[in-house]
Amino acid sequence: MIWLSQHLLTVLTFLPLAGALVITFLPRQKPQSIRWVALGFSLAALLLAAVLFVNFKMGEVGMPFQEFHSWIMSPPIHYQLR
Repeated sequence: MIWLSQHLLTVLTFLPLAGALVITFLPRQKPQSIRWVALGFSLAALLLAAVLFVNFKMGEVGMPFQEFHSWIMSPPIHYQLR
């Protein structure tokens, strides 16, 4: 759970892409299963967005949710989401 709280923006950003990849490999003959998988990924993204909304603090100065990770040391390349 700690990992998810530290990488919530990343998961929220790439969850729809993961859902699209999963749906790509589902058989076309079963549209009902495609709909259920799409609904599941959509509800998961909605749940994560709700977590962000609940944890938002109005009085804080600056960006309340950010991720910053060093990716490659030389040259200095970083991964950042705001």
